[in-house]
Amino acid sequence: MDMDYIAVIPPSQINEQVLKWKEWVKAETGAVRALSSPGHITLVPPFILPAEKETDLIQSLDKFASVQTSFSVQLEDFSHFQKRTIYLKVTLGEELNRLRENLFDFLNEHSFPIPQKEDHFSPHITIAFRDLKRNGFTKAWNHFREINFEPKFDCDNISLLRHNKKSWDVINRSVFGG
Repeated sequence: MDMDYIAVIPPSQINEQVLKWKEWVKAETGAVRALSSPGHITLVPPFILPAEKETDLIQSLDKFASVQTSFSVQLEDFSHFQKRTIYLKVTLGEELNRLRENLFDFLNEHSFPIPQKEDHFSPHITIAFRDLKRNGFTKAWNHFREINFEPKFDCDNISLLRHNKKSWDVINRSVFGG
């Protein structure tokens, strides 16, 4: 059984910058957990998938994506959850919210073993979390709160990521049809 999740991964130019920030956090605070996955906006949080369902899930995600239309996603500087997670803010647009809602509905209709959808959706791209200690948080937050970063990107696909016992790998990218 494999642990998977479904996300929007920003284009490589943005993800390269996100990686640089994660590396800065590692160098300055020692926090490394955020380096285990590419920058992403989680749509469906981690779930256990039986190996025999992998092909069905990939085909279903491709089918779902084929009828989706691309849309813009706006990133908007940094924020934090309490004093342990620093993230890049994502403006919750109607299209992103609808994509998530439709994806949950689709996967539930097809009986995939996904977690129950939480009512509150707070899209973000994590820069540091879990292993960021309080003193590291203060140093990192003082750094990131001064950075202005507000790019837009076209969301035209969703990705399935799988945990390889050390980090998360993209195992499939489902491209939108519209």
